[in-house]
Amino acid sequence: MFGTAALVAIYLTANAGYVAALGAAGVAATDRVAADAVRTLFGSGAARLVTLVILVSIFSAANGMALTGPRMYFAMARDGVFFRSLAHVHPRFGTPALAVAVSALWAMLLALSGTFEQLSRTSCSRAGYSRRSPRLVSSCCAGAAPTRRGRFASPAIP
Repeated sequence: MFGTAALVAIYLTANAGYVAALGAAGVAATDRVAADAVRTLFGSGAARLVTLVILVSIFSAANGMALTGPRMYFAMARDGVFFRSLAHVHPRFGTPALAVAVSALWAMLLALSGTFEQLSRTSCSRAGYSRRSPRLVSSCCAGAAPTRRGRFASPAIP
């Protein structure tokens, strides 16, 4: 709860700073709000640095999602609540290779389906749902299958 409150405070403070630096019309007119606000206040060198920090953040988030998604599919498959074939572990590398391949294929299909702006607009809102769905699926399965009741360690599961 504290972490969420801290993130909300950081987000609101940053947005207040953007509006203070650029004005409401300036914020509405740009697609690089942080870089433009920093450029207005500190110059183009600082704006390049902020852009670099934002890119590192984006790539870090993408890396985290690329590593988390397949392992989530693997764990769900291993527990019997997702396609069993995704629980296969590669004999040589010891990784959930099929789950990684399925996740990569899904990412490629999404990348081919539209522009980056369309993907980011829709995926950001759906990311929260997809991250919460395994818990929901596990909750439903735990309630429906009494023999599995002890296999799920989650506060939301009876």
